[in-house]
Amino acid sequence: MIKSIDNKRLKHSAIGTVIFYLAANGFILFNYVPQHYSLNYISNFTGNWELMLGRFMLPIYGFFRGNLTVPFLTGIISMICLTVMTYILTDLFEINKPLYILLSAAFLSANITHTELLSSFIYVEDVCMTAAMLACLSVFLIIRTNQLKWKAFSAALLVISMGLYQSYLATAATLLLLLSMKSILKSGNFRQEEIKKLFRGAATLLFAVITYYLIKTLVIKFAGLQEATDYHSLTNILQDLGSIPSRLYVNYGSKISMFFIRKEMTPGRIGNCLLALSAVIIVLQCFRRQRMTIKTRALFIILFLISTLTALMFNIGTGLIAYRLSFAVFLFYIFLISLLEIFPDFSPVQLTMNKITCIFMALVIWSNLVYSNGAYTTQKVIFDRSISLYTRVLVDMYEVPEYVHNRTPVVILGDYTFDDYAYTLSKKEYQDLGTFRNTSVTYPLTVKNLMRYLGEEVNMILDENTTKKMAEKQETEDMPSFPDKGYIQMVGECLVINF
Repeated sequence: MIKSIDNKRLKHSAIGTVIFYLAANGFILFNYVPQHYSLNYISNFTGNWELMLGRFMLPIYGFFRGNLTVPFLTGIISMICLTVMTYILTDLFEINKPLYILLSAAFLSANITHTELLSSFIYVEDVCMTAAMLACLSVFLIIRTNQLKWKAFSAALLVISMGLYQSYLATAATLLLLLSMKSILKSGNFRQEEIKKLFRGAATLLFAVITYYLIKTLVIKFAGLQEATDYHSLTNILQDLGSIPSRLYVNYGSKISMFFIRKEMTPGRIGNCLLALSAVIIVLQCFRRQRMTIKTRALFIILFLISTLTALMFNIGTGLIAYRLSFAVFLFYIFLISLLEIFPDFSPVQLTMNKITCIFMALVIWSNLVYSNGAYTTQKVIFDRSISLYTRVLVDMYEVPEYVHNRTPVVILGDYTFDDYAYTLSKKEYQDLGTFRNTSVTYPLTVKNLMRYLGEEVNMILDENTTKKMAEKQETEDMPSFPDKGYIQMVGECLVINF
């Protein structure tokens, strides 16, 4: 049954969310420095491309939120969603101690998913958190209600979640499995009632996925568009079955590297390694304490392995190492926190183990805070540098007599990200975010929009074939590159900029 709201739980969820979200991400909310995709979506994030990707709920969402990316409003919506998520998850996992609720809020509010979204995809940070919240609420209704109308409502919430951002289906699927694993450790077996809940939940998720697919297909057809299946789509996993082993290797390897191996942010690496060890010890204690059979232990391990697959399903499906698709990974921290409350008075050894585990968690949280702020600070320096570099380019463009504002076709060649320049730290420390370069631009359209940011509307040629043909001409091959004199020249009717 759905209980009345627990005000203490809600208060601790809200306090933890606000403190840790602002500590990790406040800088970028008050210092908007767009890079990568964010340069293209300063004013509108509900174009045809989003519909082609199957995000048919975005126009409706944009109607209420507005299409303009307002950083602090994005943060407020995200914090509300994260507060609700913390409340739901701590309730489902039976996490009751204020300290543990605050730790849960910290892992949900200060992590690399937010860092990647806010640094490069800020226009959908609140969209993603809304989608994640709806996925968690869907599972909450699956677990806490039995009536068919609530199951239907649960499926509808999940359809809306996928209509905003598909990858948060992974959050719902992983949450269901982790709750089953928690039940096994708490009771010592997988009771019939829990098996039924898991299968009902899986059936609800499957129904929601089918419904989402039908609605998405109809919307795309009605809009006269063609579905984009090359990005954020599970259909990709069926298109090249032979690449599945390599995709698994890349994605599991990226997570192992990010959380356990890489040299940067040593406190977090140490903390995660120690947390993994603590989790193994606690699980083994539960096995022994509950006198579990080999069969039950094997079932727990199988559910754990499946849950890692569901948490990474969209990374594996797309073949991308993208942390905005991996929010479900942080549910494992919530699962570990919940284990600290299973046998809190088991023995002095257990109490000591719980305290030590909390210290390990504090190391990871601190590391997350430093990592996020370091990324945003570096991004600010790179953005300022980008403005300086492209202002120089703009001045040099107007030095060419034939150049006419917004009329002369402009072709860019060479490395417009300036990766041969100074900021190796951004590539070393934050390369896991995937979009950090030595300038804020990452592909031709972002160059055009950075110029627009500077007040110049450039008639830039974005067609790859035209650009390739221009690069093969002898005149362009002989051109010097930025910043040497002559890096901007008229070649035929086009202004060529050679970086």
